[in-house]
Amino acid sequence: MNFAEFVRAGFPLMERTQAIGLLWQKLWNREHKAKPPQAETPEQTKQRQKIARKAARQTPLDQK
Repeated sequence: MNFAEFVRAGFPLMERTQAIGLLWQKLWNREHKAKPPQAETPEQTKQRQKIARKAARQTPLDQK
């Protein structure tokens, strides 16, 4: 049974619209990532990613 058949088989309309609404809200309110500089060398890219990974490891577990 594929997803379309599952939906037609009785997945209530209210639950479908609520799920779509929640996905749309998540998409609309997402935090956009900053774009990297255009003229960035591979070494600069690696250094920037290294700093970002290190900062991500330092964030408390409850904020993840």
